[in-house]
Amino acid sequence: MSKDCFISYQGKRYSVPFRYVGKELKIKETLDHHLEVYDSYECIAKHPLMTGKARDHINLEHYKGLHTTTVGLPTHSRLQSSDIEVERRSLHMYEQLEGGDQE
Repeated sequence: MSKDCFISYQGKRYSVPFRYVGKELKIKETLDHHLEVYDSYECIAKHPLMTGKARDHINLEHYKGLHTTTVGLPTHSRLQSSDIEVERRSLHMYEQLEGGDQE
């Protein structure tokens, strides 16, 4: 899994709880068109498989408890044609989440 709490599957990105960053995970495509993500013991995330132009599926619960900055970063959300809400953020935010922005 990447440092930004996403896994990639068939050119799409799906969020995973932040505590699994850097861990080896297993994925399973289900018959009901969902993607399930497993650690060694249990299913840790489930997303509907995306189709069309949507590229990211984010579950904001996966970021709860993650260290945040005192300076809020602007975000906005946009409803995709497939009725999936996806947030768009500056890449600067990810640098701060990684701790790479040590000014």
